[in-house]
Amino acid sequence: EVLADEADVRIQVRTAASTAVAVPRVTLIRCVVALLDNAIHHSPPGSSVVVTEGLDGDRATIRVSDAGPGILDISTDQIFERFSRSRETGQHRSFGLGLALVRDVAVRYRGSVSVEETSEAGTTMLLVFPIARSVD
Repeated sequence: EVLADEADVRIQVRTAASTAVAVPRVTLIRCVVALLDNAIHHSPPGSSVVVTEGLDGDRATIRVSDAGPGILDISTDQIFERFSRSRETGQHRSFGLGLALVRDVAVRYRGSVSVEETSEAGTTMLLVFPIARSVD
């Protein structure tokens, strides 16, 4: 568990299963950091952001869940478009590029990113990539 000083938000990481995906390490890290940044930005002080790694058949999953107000005033598909932003929370101003870049990377590597769930209790983003096939 890590404490993000700026927002006073805790980050919890849960690893259900570990596997390899055919995505460059730095690229995967940037995707997860963009999802974390978005979740922290929309989380109230004192809450937690939870990152959960798992498997779903032949696909690796990463879920990033926050306790923010949910996605308001914008469609869940539209948030992945460049320069799209939901209402600002007052913590810092975004340019609406982070989630669009995550989507671009996911598509490039035969994966996906989506809003799995959103409500006034928070939002869960789901990042999925195919498991890397070993070359024997």
